[in-house]
Amino acid sequence: MGFVILLVYSLSLYLKLRKSDPGKIQPNEFELDEMLRELAEDESPQSYCQTCYVRKNLRTKHYLRFGCIVRFDHYCVWIGNCVGVGNHLAFLFALFMFCVTMITFVTVSILTINPQSTW
Repeated sequence: MGFVILLVYSLSLYLKLRKSDPGKIQPNEFELDEMLRELAEDESPQSYCQTCYVRKNLRTKHYLRFGCIVRFDHYCVWIGNCVGVGNHLAFLFALFMFCVTMITFVTVSILTINPQSTW
């Protein structure tokens, strides 16, 4: 019964991660006007995203599907989402829960196949 609860909880974490916001920067008109003013004053163009026109912080990267992501870590093909400041802790917790679920599955499987095994 405990394994089923772990499995359901892990699957719910997975679905939550697929839909979670990785930390997208939302552009607004005030920032666009400020950016154009600063670029006219010869500010470094590397501090602005040339695609979505927002100020880029340290470790901010532009990803085609989501726009600029704050503290972009990586795109995870397993969850189909970027990992950034908005979902990094949830991603690490989900990895931990997936490992616990797999270890529980292996343990239950071994004990079911060979009930006389001593652990």
